[in-house]
Amino acid sequence: MKKILSILLALALPLALTACGGSGGASGSNDGGGGSGNSGGETYTLRFAHGSSTTEPIHLAAEYMKKELAERSGGAITLEIYPSATLADQVPAAEMMMDGTLDFFGGSVVAIENYIDAFKIVDLPYLVSDYDSADKLFDGEVGRQLSDLLPEIGIYNLGWCEYGFRNTYNNLRPIETAEDMKGIKMRAIESSISVSMWTAFGTDPTVMGWSDVYTGLQMGTVDGADGPNTLFQSAKMEEVVKYMSTTQHVYTPGVILASKASMDKLPADVWALVQEVGGEAASLMKEETRTGQEAAAVKMAENGLVINEVSSEVRSELAAMCADIYAQNRDVIGAEFYDSVMEALGR
Repeated sequence: MKKILSILLALALPLALTACGGSGGASGSNDGGGGSGNSGGETYTLRFAHGSSTTEPIHLAAEYMKKELAERSGGAITLEIYPSATLADQVPAAEMMMDGTLDFFGGSVVAIENYIDAFKIVDLPYLVSDYDSADKLFDGEVGRQLSDLLPEIGIYNLGWCEYGFRNTYNNLRPIETAEDMKGIKMRAIESSISVSMWTAFGTDPTVMGWSDVYTGLQMGTVDGADGPNTLFQSAKMEEVVKYMSTTQHVYTPGVILASKASMDKLPADVWALVQEVGGEAASLMKEETRTGQEAAAVKMAENGLVINEVSSEVRSELAAMCADIYAQNRDVIGAEFYDSVMEALGR
């Protein structure tokens, strides 16, 4: 049913844009997006999709965009929000943005990795260990370089946001030593590096989209999955998983992406407003995510989740198990870019 709804909604998009004047703005091919001129009294109906629930920070960011775009445009811009992958999850959303049938998507960069290898850098385990190093990376030159690659595939980045550090959740046992990882059927994100990491840890990885994780844990298709506290608490994962261990093995940035095909049809002033509000929404999501991580863990514990703190020694052991993954992916990511990231991190 969800798949049928997604197809019907996707087919309806070009008709909605034409009816509302969304395709009537001046088109442009400049890298900055947006056509020349102003909105000229036109109205615009734009669509924002994400794969998370309505209680998660990315949805709050989308709601912020909806409110601010409407208010600052004097009602000219209407933003429709499609949460919980009702329109598209990450990989289909990327494809829809490229052909202009989806205007915005909020999520991780995993789908972009299918098209731009440099984005695979974010999946490297234990790449960063704290928020300061994460901010230095993605709010600095590295983040800019990655964003500058996106127009080549028909996408703009409105802003880097955040999902946070990923912890390990499973139904078999707490992860107190690296040995405890062995034999667990773990959900892996749609990333070859993620699969390699879980394999290096001794688990049995299964690639699974986020929208299928709750059911996968509930039905026993997988024993465990990983993710930030806020994401798991908002999705009520503690209902279907017993243990959470603070492995903090991957930092997951987020992005609010825009379709170049859609944005280039907008008048310059409308595009400028979208960029401004989109950047603010990304900052809001990051703030909400960081302030909510501890509270999310507390809520899950109150609902029965057993949480254990993983020692720095065990984290170091897990990181050492992934050394070959770095070497194997240097050329895949791009040696020059890879080396610049390592230099930025002081490695």
